[in-house]
Amino acid sequence: MIIRMRLFFRSMARATAVAIALLVWTSACVTSPGAGSAVDDAIATRARLFNPETVPSELVEALRSHRLVLFGESHYVQEHQDFVVLLLQELHPHGLRWFAEELSHASGWAVDDYVRGRRDDPPPSVARMNQTYLIGLRAFNATLPPSERIRFRYIDMNHNPTAFRTSLQMMKRETDLSPVEAEITAVLALDPYEEEYLDALHALERSARLMDATDAAAEPGVGAALRDRAGDRWFHRLRETLEIEIRSFALRLQWDVADRERIMIDLVHAILDESDNDMVTVNTGMFHAQRQRFMGTRQEWLGEYLARNPQLTEGAEPGSHSGFCSIAFFGMRGERIRHSRDQNPQPMRPLAELPQHNLSRRIADAAGAAAGGGEIPAVFLPLDHPAFDRRMLVSYGFSPVRAIPARQFDAFVVYPEVSVLRSLQATWYTAP
Repeated sequence: MIIRMRLFFRSMARATAVAIALLVWTSACVTSPGAGSAVDDAIATRARLFNPETVPSELVEALRSHRLVLFGESHYVQEHQDFVVLLLQELHPHGLRWFAEELSHASGWAVDDYVRGRRDDPPPSVARMNQTYLIGLRAFNATLPPSERIRFRYIDMNHNPTAFRTSLQMMKRETDLSPVEAEITAVLALDPYEEEYLDALHALERSARLMDATDAAAEPGVGAALRDRAGDRWFHRLRETLEIEIRSFALRLQWDVADRERIMIDLVHAILDESDNDMVTVNTGMFHAQRQRFMGTRQEWLGEYLARNPQLTEGAEPGSHSGFCSIAFFGMRGERIRHSRDQNPQPMRPLAELPQHNLSRRIADAAGAAAGGGEIPAVFLPLDHPAFDRRMLVSYGFSPVRAIPARQFDAFVVYPEVSVLRSLQATWYTAP
């Protein structure tokens, strides 16, 4: 009987110890960084609430010293394009001179000319996606001397199979490409999905290769005459657009997400090389902008590549722009579409209806509490607090992810409401 009583008390002691340990662990989870009040306190102390029709000075201050800034967006959002136009204007006095967008590369030279006032007609195919950027940057650039105007580039593969052909036709009208007229005619006559089209591209590339006067092995001939007639600017444009179209052809036939990302990385490289020490901003989908991958397929994204190669964004001299910053932009409520051909906007689940432990819900709750029943503000939230350095649920769009926010992005900008691009909706067909 005594032995049994001893065993009973030992079992009770063990059970009590386990219960105490569980209580201590639960309390730690509630108060530790990344859970409960720690995250709410971090939001309360770090968040800047603002009217989305203005740019908070804290956001400008956070970005002004960086060499490159990645804008990780949810695609097709009107409020995002409206805000980015304002943000670029605020960053301009701090050295911002380049803006790049995730869209078919072949059209990039024409939109650059358009926003800098060199032409009055951008390619019609890009207006439906970028009208807000085109109009806003062109109007702002018109107030600046030509040497200080913001450049605009496209850094994606040519998803649109006709983008390069349209670009080539525009080049023919605007400069003298007559020395390679036969090669260009062959390209324009072929279907962009046929193998013969690729052969024609390579034939044009061989002629273009002879144009490069910096190549000691190059011999004078048709290529040299073309460079003389077209000029260096058009020579460079033709070479680059041709290279990206050749790489895009293979991807349009057989998709490879890593090869597509490599095109984006290489084009950002080219901008950094050309931009001296100016500030560069790059607008992409959120997957591409991650510093560490928590979303998407298993390959290295643009943001990961930049994080792994910090020398690419180092300042050229002490005190110059240096490093890169990545920001995620998303909305608290509103409507979204899943792709550019989707004509059926779906309501987002409002962040305020998500589980309370979701970081996005906590941000929305803080904004709603500050509004006090009035108009809900936008939120700029730097993620440089220890509370954001552990894994938690975050909702950027349709589905939540488990991520470590401070490792994925440097900051969030959260809009109170989002809607589908007006320029995109204007192209939708509506049956009578």
